[in-house]
Amino acid sequence: MKKSKVITFIGGFYIFGGVIVLLSLLFHGSQLNTAFGLSNIPDPLIKLSVGMLYIPLGYFYVKRRKPVNWIILACAILTFCISADLAAKWNSQPYIGNLLYSLFVILATVIRRKEFKKVLKDVSFSVEEGKMYAILGPSGCGKTTLLSLMGGLDSPSEGQILYEGQNIEKMGLSAHRRNNIAFIFQSYNLIDYLTPRENVALTSKLPPLPILERVGLTEEESRRNVLKLSGGQQQRVAIARALASDAKVILADEPTGNLDEDTADDITAILKDCAHRMNKCVVVVTHARKLAGQADVVFRLKRGQLQMVQD
Repeated sequence: MKKSKVITFIGGFYIFGGVIVLLSLLFHGSQLNTAFGLSNIPDPLIKLSVGMLYIPLGYFYVKRRKPVNWIILACAILTFCISADLAAKWNSQPYIGNLLYSLFVILATVIRRKEFKKVLKDVSFSVEEGKMYAILGPSGCGKTTLLSLMGGLDSPSEGQILYEGQNIEKMGLSAHRRNNIAFIFQSYNLIDYLTPRENVALTSKLPPLPILERVGLTEEESRRNVLKLSGGQQQRVAIARALASDAKVILADEPTGNLDEDTADDITAILKDCAHRMNKCVVVVTHARKLAGQADVVFRLKRGQLQMVQD
């Protein structure tokens, strides 16, 4: 769901074009009514209309608003047809320029349609504090995408994500991530030149040692460089970092994927304790049925559809 360079370029091109057209009103640039073969319509009116249309189209195109894709395609096809007809009649350079430009937009829009893949389909569910949720599913089914949407790392092409009844895009994705969400990644994502204490201290003003001891690290281990810790110990540091924040929601992406069975059981118990004793909302995506069996609610994601399999 990442924006490609094609999408960014086309959207930016539309915004830039709209600004140039509006500026040409002030500096009396080329006559668009002549270029488009609409000499009976006042040129300022055409420029104002095109400028006010292109700027929001470009913006929402980059933001992946689905209807805009079709509007841009329709505009490009219309421009192509008009320009082709006028170029054939008058062999005029402006018409040929419009012809090439609109053909480029048509091709780029088609490329974007092929690039866009609907990973999640009509997914609607809610989570609450004090419970641990597990989302099961095969690789590539969209589990991490769903977690990214919940955490404000990405925006949905349709629908909305609500936190306590408020759209997270309206409150600001960065504010949502900063205030409401704590992430636990499979690859830990620790700052590798710092100690566990220093990593945890980055997310909270609370003393880090009691939090690290709660997840099973000793004082001596808390002073080591994180690269000198085992995989299980690094994952404990990542969990401690999440616990140290004030966030009510913990999102964990395959937290036991790189760990041995005994360590995975310990991590699962810590996550469960976070939900039940600390009243956090813990959402875990995993392949491990054993971990999912410890969750209060289990969902399965398959072919873009989310279904509850245990409550």
